[in-house]
Amino acid sequence: MDIPTDLMEQDMKAMPFVMWDRFVVDEKNKKIDLYGWIKREKDAYKDFVLIEYKIQKEKLWDSSYSTSSAKYDKEIFKELGCVGDKPNKCNRVESIFEIKNMIKIN
Repeated sequence: MDIPTDLMEQDMKAMPFVMWDRFVVDEKNKKIDLYGWIKREKDAYKDFVLIEYKIQKEKLWDSSYSTSSAKYDKEIFKELGCVGDKPNKCNRVESIFEIKNMIKIN
């Protein structure tokens, strides 16, 4: 599977507020997951960004994303050319689950 380097680089450059970290190529499912981090001003935490590229036809890729950033969610939505009314809201694990291995933000 060829990696859509031009498309990925274009998306990464369009979002200079994200520090891009790594990507995973999933040959079996014909997709690539790209991961990045957004520094938050109010605390020491970072928000995540995940862009999934899935091949539709030869050299034609569809992309979708997830982020924990309320501040940049709409901008990412716009930059990726997503369709629909608005982005999906990210939910915190700590607001629903009671488990030991989770991050709690006060």
